[in-house]
Amino acid sequence: MAGSSVKREIYVPPDINAMTPDARNWYLTGVSNANQKLTEFGPIAEGLNRGENVNPLLRTQLNFVLAQVSDANENTKALVPRLQYLISSFVSWTRDPSWLDKLKLKASISYINGKRDNKSYYLQNGAGLWFKLRLDDYLSRITE
Repeated sequence: MAGSSVKREIYVPPDINAMTPDARNWYLTGVSNANQKLTEFGPIAEGLNRGENVNPLLRTQLNFVLAQVSDANENTKALVPRLQYLISSFVSWTRDPSWLDKLKLKASISYINGKRDNKSYYLQNGAGLWFKLRLDDYLSRITE
């Protein structure tokens, strides 16, 4: 839509200690990635404000976040075929379900309930944080 903007919130867990170890690990990895080389962005922002060519420095920063997003996407590509198999199994088990099919459905749903692909989710979240931190830094410099 013309004139509209998409706003994506950066997820911050209400209690990091309540997270599963895997989720906590990937959340903290995303936050750590977002903060890497953050101090190197200041000179880039200042150079942009002065109209300087900061493309090589900016390219280095963008390549870092692109690597994080690519890693998350590769992980998702590995996950999707597994989900397709699981969904196909669900379809098969619900056609004319026997007691064994019902048991498989309950066990599968119980297993996946509340789970997510932590690596992809939290690395993407970290990439969003990466952009937010740098945008906030840039905006603070141009409004001073």
